[in-house]
Amino acid sequence: MFGFDQDDRGIFRRTAEFLDEACVDVATVSMVVPMPGTPTFRRLCSDGRILTTDWSKYDGKKHCVFQPAMMSPKELEAGTEWVARHFYSPRSIARRLAGSRVGLWWSLPRNAGYMLANLTNAGALWDSEGHRVTGSGPGSP
Repeated sequence: MFGFDQDDRGIFRRTAEFLDEACVDVATVSMVVPMPGTPTFRRLCSDGRILTTDWSKYDGKKHCVFQPAMMSPKELEAGTEWVARHFYSPRSIARRLAGSRVGLWWSLPRNAGYMLANLTNAGALWDSEGHRVTGSGPGSP
C-alpha cells in the first residue's frame, strides 16, 4: 500500500525491487484510501488534504483522493500503477515463480489473472518516478 506520509517517490522502485528479490508470489498493489469515519480520514480532512468526497473514486487503484505528504496525487497514482505493471509483467512473474516455495498450481493462475487485469485496466504508461512514458504498448498515448 502506497501513500503513507513517509512515502517518497522512491518507494515504488524500492518496493518493486524488494518484491522481486524476496520472490513474493502474489501481491495486491494499492493506495491508501482514507475511508470516512476513520482516524486517517479525520486527520487528512482536518489538515485540508482530502481532495474529493466522490465516493466512487475511493477505489485505492486508479484514484488518489487525498494530497500525499511527499508527492503529488498524480505521482501516487502513476507509481502505484507502475509497481502493479512491473510486478505482474511476464519477466517478473517468471523470475519470482522460479524462486517460489509455493507450488506453481497456486501462484501461476493468480499471477496470470492479475497480469491480464492490469492489461485490461491499462491507462497511460508510467515509470517508477511517476513520469508518463510514451511507447507502443497497451495504454500508450
